[in-house]
Amino acid sequence: MKAILILTVCTALLSCGGSNGKWTEKDKENAYKNCMFGKPEGFTDEQMKKRCDCFVEKVIALSPDPTKQAEIPMDQVRKLNDDCTAEAKK
Repeated sequence: MKAILILTVCTALLSCGGSNGKWTEKDKENAYKNCMFGKPEGFTDEQMKKRCDCFVEKVIALSPDPTKQAEIPMDQVRKLNDDCTAEAKK
């Protein structure tokens, strides 16, 4: 299950194109939708909303240029995933 979550995060990271090095609303929407696709077993819709809000916020912080988000190191992607999943469970 954890592998599916990480794969979803990676897919979301690669799916947004951005324009002129800035996140567009469409980029944010795509990242959010891709995050929602990887719903962990037992998560409620509210928990998923919290997880994906956290995810998008942290990805933007790590990669202000959406075209370079694939450069986020895998260890940071795993930590982001773990942190946002834990935050959503609170």
